[in-house]
Amino acid sequence: YSALLYKFNALEYFFRLKNLWTSFLVFPFMLLLKRNGLGFMIKLFFPAAVFANILYIFSAITGTALLPDIRIISQVLPGNLEVYRVYGGTFLGGLFFLGFVYYWLTKKFKPYQLILAILLIIPQILTFGRATWASIIFAVFAMIIFNIWKKKDIKVLFRQILIILVLLSTLVFCFLKFVPNSDFYVQAIGARLMQGRDEVKYDEGSFGERTVFDNEILLRLWSKSNLFFGIGMNPFWINNQESREERIIYIALCDVFWPGILAVYGMVGLAIALFFQFYYIKLSFKLIKNSKYANVLTFILITMFTKMTFDTFITYSYVFTSIGILGLGTVMSFMVAIAVFCNEKQKNEPADTIVNGNSNKSNYLYRKYYYYHYKSYKHRY
Repeated sequence: YSALLYKFNALEYFFRLKNLWTSFLVFPFMLLLKRNGLGFMIKLFFPAAVFANILYIFSAITGTALLPDIRIISQVLPGNLEVYRVYGGTFLGGLFFLGFVYYWLTKKFKPYQLILAILLIIPQILTFGRATWASIIFAVFAMIIFNIWKKKDIKVLFRQILIILVLLSTLVFCFLKFVPNSDFYVQAIGARLMQGRDEVKYDEGSFGERTVFDNEILLRLWSKSNLFFGIGMNPFWINNQESREERIIYIALCDVFWPGILAVYGMVGLAIALFFQFYYIKLSFKLIKNSKYANVLTFILITMFTKMTFDTFITYSYVFTSIGILGLGTVMSFMVAIAVFCNEKQKNEPADTIVNGNSNKSNYLYRKYYYYHYKSYKHRY
């Protein structure tokens, strides 16, 4: 509607918004789930994730881009500790790591999987992103709480604490033993943890000051445009910024979410984003509460719930919504497809149980009937 309102060229607008097409990945993901292809997709993606995370570690240590579509900057931490920060490239490594932890907490702990889990979590540590660290800790904490709540047994807590302690001790050992120059990175991680928001210096001041400044720029941009439909276009179209104002707007849209949505799509766009955010927080929690089994679908729902609640209530980066100005990302599209699929499955479960015999009782009776029928058939011939 904004495009029509501002009389943009429809064909140009369509091709320039190609990044928004990732939102439509919801539909092929739903088809994949319907045809029981989730397990195949996981087996297909996992080797690529492991390989990408190995290259990520070397990129973060050497400062050389060994992966496509990654950005590397050098950052000086307190104590003149200079580290390389790599943006992008982990290829679902954090999600696979959380999947291992969820499997250990709910199913069975397998020691040999520790090697893969450690390999997937080290790149998350080397991102030097405090929000990334906090989101992973929050997700693990949420999985522990949900597991205790579902099993209603406090004894489960002691087992889970033991598993986490084993994981942490193995992680510390591997990090100190196998990461080159590990003493330096331990100091850098400590400096990053103790570093205040006002101590990270950029062109426009500290991170906290810069984020507030970005918000003011975007809110001013929104206030001077259509309040209901924003500026009607995506400022990421600016490839070569010709003025300082254009450069500031471009940087602001990379760092903050809800003011960017407000500036680009106005009050209507922000209202849609907030409705989506709170609706799927409520839906994912309801699906987790009603889930009967601790499987990969439940794990994705818990991950979706923790991500959206973290973005809304905890993060300090003014995220507030999991939707950016480019719509749903690939991972969020996948999570939405899982939520839709599980919602329909739970709504239709009573009917499926009666018609198709999916309940435990029905399956037991069917197997019993089949066993005796086959046995008598074999005896007669």
